[in-house]
Amino acid sequence: MASVNGLVGRGRQVTGARAFVTFDKKPITYVEGLSYQIAFQIADRDVLDDIETVEHVVVGVRVTFSIDLGKTSNRSAIESGLLRNIEQVFVTPGERNLVVVDRPDGSVIDTIEGITWEGISIGDIRKGTLASDRLTGRAKRVRDHSGRVYGP
Repeated sequence: MASVNGLVGRGRQVTGARAFVTFDKKPITYVEGLSYQIAFQIADRDVLDDIETVEHVVVGVRVTFSIDLGKTSNRSAIESGLLRNIEQVFVTPGERNLVVVDRPDGSVIDTIEGITWEGISIGDIRKGTLASDRLTGRAKRVRDHSGRVYGP
C-alpha cells in the first residue's frame, strides 16, 4: 500500500514553532500565528439558447491574511517595521513583502507580495496567555518556495 510518508522528507513538515516571518527582508518580533488565503474570483460565460454555462473564467485573485504578533513592553509594530508611523504612510513608496521562513535551514516556505494593511487589533492581553497584536491585510500574490505564483 502506498504511503504519503514517502512524499515528505524527514524533518520537512513545517510547524508553527519552527516557522518565522521576515518583513522587507528583516526578521520581526515573535509571530504567534499567520494565516493567509487565496480566493479566485470566477465568472460564468453564458451564451444565448443554451441553459448550461459554457465555461468558468478566472477574473481575479484575492489574497487576504492575518498575522498575530507577540506583544512586548518595549517594541511596537511600528518599531518592528511592520507598520509605518502615520506621517510616513503617504510618502513611503514601494511594494512590501512578508516572507515565511523555516527556522532550521532558513529556507523560504512562501512569500506574500505587495501587501497593504487593512487594520490592527492592538493589545489582546489576557490572564495566563501571551499578549498579542493582530494585523490584517491584503496582498497581490503569494509565491511558493520556488517562486511560482499560486493560481487556479
